[in-house]
Amino acid sequence: MALPVFSLQPGLLNLTGGTHKAESVIHCNADGGFTLTWTNPNVPPTDVTMTVGQDFAIYEADTIEITSGDFHMSRQ
Repeated sequence: MALPVFSLQPGLLNLTGGTHKAESVIHCNADGGFTLTWTNPNVPPTDVTMTVGQDFAIYEADTIEITSGDFHMSRQ
């Protein structure tokens, strides 16, 4: 049986600001938001808000700019 787990990795924990390489999974520790810049230059950046406890998979994004909140990311 596979367990749904989130892999904790150094350098990707308790992110509260700045621009980071977009990894494959993001978990929200405190309500907040960020902007995703996509690998396809024809797709405009997308603002995303999350509430505590939410998890999202991220595909085809290049960077993430955290503007508020607290997040963990994982390369899963």
